[in-house]
Parts: sequence; structure tokens; C-alpha cells
Amino acid sequence: MKNKSNPKDVKKGCLALIFLLVIIVSIAAITCENEESLTKQEIRDKKINELLYGNGMNAVNIKLIQLVKRHLNDPSSMGNIEVYYVDHDSTITVTQKFTAKNAFGGTLRKEVIVSIDTLGNITDIIKWID
Repeated sequence: MKNKSNPKDVKKGCLALIFLLVIIVSIAAITCENEESLTKQEIRDKKINELLYGNGMNAVNIKLIQLVKRHLNDPSSMGNIEVYYVDHDSTITVTQKFTAKNAFGGTLRKEVIVSIDTLGNITDIIKWID
């Protein structure tokens, strides 16, 4: 004797399968849509921001702060004001503005400008602490 499938069970199974496929396709469409909505410049800016700030102690921001602190009279007095960059395709110019105490105890505002490559290595010092 053969077991025949109940038409209601088959119908329920097909509906469940269709529902599952719709969910999977919707998730895939949303994921692809978010990535495609970014322009090339937005993707590049995101990568540069990750390079400057996003990878812990290897971040360019941290490397630059450590480099500057080694040349200050009172490294603990350094206060970070801002870091910004200008993208030149193969290199990136990073400007670090900060405050620090001089040898007489006065607080000065200074800036350091360096050039980095696309891997985050400091390749050139453009302006250093006077």
C-alpha cells in the first residue's frame, strides 16, 4: 500500500518554502543595496577613516601622537585638538593640531603635518614642531 501525501500538507510545505525564499532574497537585496549606495569617494573616505582612527595602536592618529610626544618637553601635557586629512590618491596629508606646555610652563597650540601612504606609514614630515 502506498502512502499518498495529503494535498493540504503539500500546500503548507510549498508555502513555507516560498516564505523562506522570500526572506532570503529580501535580506540579500538589502545587503547589496547598502553597498551599492556608497560612491567610490565615500568608500575611500571610510577606508581612510579606518586607517586614521580604527585599528587601535596601529592607527595613524596614535602613531602620530606617540611621535609628537617623544619630542615634547612635557609629553603628559599634550592635548589633542583635532586631526584631519587631505586625500591625494596615492598619499594622504594628515594634520594634527594639539596643545602642549613649553619649557617655561606656558601652553602653546601647535600643529604637525605629515604625509602617509595608503597603508598608514608616515612617509614624509611636511611641518614639524618649531
